[in-house]
Amino acid sequence: MKEFIDEFKHLEKICNEIYSEQHGVTLYINEMEQKSGYASRKIPDWDKDLANLKRVRHIRNTLVHESDNTMDYDLSDIEFIKAFYNKIINQQDPIALLRKNAKQTSQQQINSHCINSSIITHSIVDDDKQKEGSITQTLIWGVILAALIIILLLVIFLV
Repeated sequence: MKEFIDEFKHLEKICNEIYSEQHGVTLYINEMEQKSGYASRKIPDWDKDLANLKRVRHIRNTLVHESDNTMDYDLSDIEFIKAFYNKIINQQDPIALLRKNAKQTSQQQINSHCINSSIITHSIVDDDKQKEGSITQTLIWGVILAALIIILLLVIFLV
């Protein structure tokens, strides 16, 4: 029982630091529940981690607050707490991964917008250049045509 409580305290402490409040594991669970949905489906083991966090919190609360010290837990619960703590330390926990995915998605949208804006800008510049080129060509042909007409008139009147 002592090892379970000690490991849970360790996890609670880091979660308290994340949220700058007491009851960090509960706050972590609440955030996971609030953010469950489409985006969380992309996070490996989201549902499993949430269920296990709820389970170990329940075990801890029962052991600490009730006189029944026969709460059913085993080594796998202790191993989960240790592993989840390491996930948090390495920023591989569900909430950290969700934030990373959201940040990447935002960056991809910004990049996509910039690329699309760049394409539109280049397209506008290219269109303007084509119009300039077309106007220049029209002027040149107009000058050539005017010169030919003048030459033709000179030939007709002088002959």
